[in-house]
Amino acid sequence: MSWKWMAFCILSMVLLVELTAASEITCFSPNSSTEVCIRVNDEDVSYEIFEMSGAVASKKIVFQSEEKLHIEVSDYNFDGQLDFSVWHIDEGMGVYKIYRIFLYSPKIMDFVDGFPACGDEFINVEIDKRRKAIVGTYFRENIPVSCFTQLRKFMP
Repeated sequence: MSWKWMAFCILSMVLLVELTAASEITCFSPNSSTEVCIRVNDEDVSYEIFEMSGAVASKKIVFQSEEKLHIEVSDYNFDGQLDFSVWHIDEGMGVYKIYRIFLYSPKIMDFVDGFPACGDEFINVEIDKRRKAIVGTYFRENIPVSCFTQLRKFMP
């Protein structure tokens, strides 16, 4: 194991310990040289990106929901690198999951927002591996309709 990789691991652990114990924390590796730790607070999500090169980035994303926020990790754009989503139950009748999907871009070493091809937000997301698409729901004249979005088309 190289000294750079060991330093990277130690830095990751130190920064992770600094995160508050009251928060939900999810860590994952989008690729072999990157580690990401996400902290869920009441109304926001913050994340730290640790690159093996020593680069560290952090961001905070504020959500407009009073519902509990949840994290899911998956490869939403089918590029072989892990991404994450944040979802919460809708504030109406509480029957739909509302998602925001964040795609890892190694080019900019950060996450970018993914947007649905139909409607304003991702609702009840499912992954269609055969079509390499995200299947969500949107409403056309109050009727639920499936929407297929291929997120790899939107990457910087």
